[in-house]
Amino acid sequence: MRLPDFKLERYFDRYEFSVPYLLCCSDCESFSIKEILEMEGPGAVDAFLEQRFGYTEARGNPELRRNIAGLYSTVGPDEVLVFSGAEEAITGGYVQDLRPAGTPHRLDCHPQRRYL
Repeated sequence: MRLPDFKLERYFDRYEFSVPYLLCCSDCESFSIKEILEMEGPGAVDAFLEQRFGYTEARGNPELRRNIAGLYSTVGPDEVLVFSGAEEAITGGYVQDLRPAGTPHRLDCHPQRRYL
């Protein structure tokens, strides 16, 4: 079965990277890894190159949770939950938004690998 072309995708396929200005994109101009590391300052490149890839705690990397909590005056690291991808975060948002009125705010997260 052949589906008809999705016109918006064909439009972006043709123009997205070939015109000087595109005012209808949903994404922003990104930074290179080099630019991001330069913003961090001395030692950032070495720290990045020494970073190991692998699983971390289910609630997120403790250092990342501390850094996120540090952005707020009323939140501690134990109140921060880091998601590794969109699927779990979207599910968490639905659970919170669709709960019956008057129920306490509580979100129990477990690894969500239903897609495997």
